[in-house]
Amino acid sequence: MPGQMQQQSSGRSMTSSSYDTIRINAKDVSPQKLLAVLERSLPRNKFSVEMQQDIYTIRWDRDSFRPIGKEMKGIQ
Repeated sequence: MPGQMQQQSSGRSMTSSSYDTIRINAKDVSPQKLLAVLERSLPRNKFSVEMQQDIYTIRWDRDSFRPIGKEMKGIQ
């Protein structure tokens, strides 16, 4: 489904803090747009992106997240 995102939280740690994970269908967003949104929301060394079978898995340090509001709607 276009624009559909799954979010899950976990108590595991990347370093010393917890992280969140989101999975997005790669067909719903271009890599350039996804990276632009991530770079506005998170410091560069506080997130990771993996792709498997057309699904982006983005993991970020929960304490580093900066909400961007309306800009997130632009990736759909």
